[in-house]
Amino acid sequence: MGVGAIGTPQQPFDLVITGGRHFDAASATWRAADIGIVDGVVTALQERLDPAAASLSADVGGAMVLPGLVDLHVHAYPGATFWGIEIDEVSLGSGVTTIVDAGSAGPYNFAGLAKRLRTSRVRGLAYLNIAPGGLATPHGELMAAGAANVEQAVLVARSHPDLIVGFKLRASPNTVGQNAAETLAAVRRAADETGLKVMVHVSDAPPSLSMVLDHLRDGDVLTHCFTPYDNCVIGNDGRPRPEVVKALARGVLLDLGHGSGSFSFPAAEAWVRSGEKLPVISTDIHKRSVLGPVFNMNTVMTKMLAAGAAITDVLRAVTSAPSSALGLESSVAVGSAADIAVLDLEERPLTVWDSRGVEREAQQRVRCLLTVRGSEVDYVDPGVRLVGA
Repeated sequence: MGVGAIGTPQQPFDLVITGGRHFDAASATWRAADIGIVDGVVTALQERLDPAAASLSADVGGAMVLPGLVDLHVHAYPGATFWGIEIDEVSLGSGVTTIVDAGSAGPYNFAGLAKRLRTSRVRGLAYLNIAPGGLATPHGELMAAGAANVEQAVLVARSHPDLIVGFKLRASPNTVGQNAAETLAAVRRAADETGLKVMVHVSDAPPSLSMVLDHLRDGDVLTHCFTPYDNCVIGNDGRPRPEVVKALARGVLLDLGHGSGSFSFPAAEAWVRSGEKLPVISTDIHKRSVLGPVFNMNTVMTKMLAAGAAITDVLRAVTSAPSSALGLESSVAVGSAADIAVLDLEERPLTVWDSRGVEREAQQRVRCLLTVRGSEVDYVDPGVRLVGA
């Protein structure tokens, strides 16, 4: 399809999205703007575009237009692991266009996951589990002394630089047992040898939160930060724990990682009250949590609104914050890839609950209206009319 001067009425578009409010994460500001897309690239972003100039068009009626959301913590390896699910539909239906598999595969079975990630409709990346077989079983992957295979993990990571962003360790009593120090040292060594990052899962102690944080460096990720178990980032006094504040100061990142058992409303509310920056918001969606209490990314975003977070902070926590952690661009601008989520913030109450069944009444809920990845409309809400389809 030919392209005229950007923004002129004569320019034909593959897709025009009209009536949206474009969110700029850097400034947390809004701008009314229509978007024109040609060959998977944003070629116009201006106050008014003619939908008649497009093969497809959608009026989104004042909804929020964002870069495609990033889910930093999913499990996307069904058939080879206990937790894995088919990830495309549930992600795209929430505006998520980039996912990071959080350690489903280890060095012995990553080849199969790599094929999935390279052929998925979402952009797929991964943290490689330091356990050789990843999460083939529900737990116990590093209970045996010497189970971590650093050398093989490093070799596999170097063989897949387009996919592997770091290494994953589940540091809980039912996953590492008495081997916490050994496995933390192993994942640290793998990261140091490759220059990649680390993501560590916490719940109960041992290991203690302090021990885990001592092994994390700038850009590393502590996931399940609002766990209702021992290693929550909120202390018994209802404030961020001192060791967590120190870790944040040296660049350690926090990840929500909701999952089935890793989100506490009281902890999330206390964190919001503290004034500290929101963690990255991720789902830890897997074969159990997809049935509740996670359901999808929009539900987790709604929960953080119910916990008292501002909508602008929630939006940054699913776009620019995880993108920055991965070294990716996160913008809707002329010349950028058409990686777009259109979300509505509905003024309609919804009862939501945490991992222990603690309920909150959310006064607003997030709903995805449209997801665009490249040249494809990958999701459209039944309430949105896609003209020309």
